[in-house]
Amino acid sequence: MMKIYLTFSIILFVTIAFPQSTEPIKLKRFSLGLAVSPDMAYINARESLSKNETPRLGITAGGSFSFDITKRFSAETGAAYSLKGYSSKSEYTVLTYGSEVLYEGESRFRQNLNCLDVPLQFNYVFFNGKCQLIVNTGVVWTHMFHHSQDFLVPTNGVETIRDWVTVLKLHTPYASNTISSTVGVGFRFAVSDRMSLNVIPTFQYAWIPINTNLMSNDVTPYSVRLSFGFKYSLF
Repeated sequence: MMKIYLTFSIILFVTIAFPQSTEPIKLKRFSLGLAVSPDMAYINARESLSKNETPRLGITAGGSFSFDITKRFSAETGAAYSLKGYSSKSEYTVLTYGSEVLYEGESRFRQNLNCLDVPLQFNYVFFNGKCQLIVNTGVVWTHMFHHSQDFLVPTNGVETIRDWVTVLKLHTPYASNTISSTVGVGFRFAVSDRMSLNVIPTFQYAWIPINTNLMSNDVTPYSVRLSFGFKYSLF
């Protein structure tokens, strides 16, 4: 009896979540979209990184334009701002101004890579119901237009993010370009025949290393992000 009930429950869930329709669906080929994501950004380096280097929290936000080639397969491009980089920690740092010692003790450095991302991405969706599985892959051209470095010191002895304050910020208008690969698997929910929402965890890894005046090492940025998106079909 329990097996019959379990089998019936699974069939009912699949029927509700992924309903099949025999009515022809009019394909709306052109769509606009918006997406934002928190990123966990990090790097690979030509020289070995020490244990003091750690990932940092970044962000990606932008718009997209997509063309549905078939009911399931689409191509997408757009533009987005992204903040990449990494953090490092020093057990002992001395900050001086002339002969005066301004700070002495533990410190952190946060590398900020401000970038413009232009993706070319291909999407494939599974199932015909309101909730769809979506898989995507593609390439991203990244233009790093600015690099800065934050020097942080603790305001007290508590080890939390809010207890650190930026006391020095170094800037360099350094331009560099790289190409990345992306792959993502997530879900899309159809709000209506024109609007949909999606949640897609995505991995992005650069092929070409970059270097700036503030970094003594060639680094290859990569990130893992959780993308929240909105899509509106035009016609």
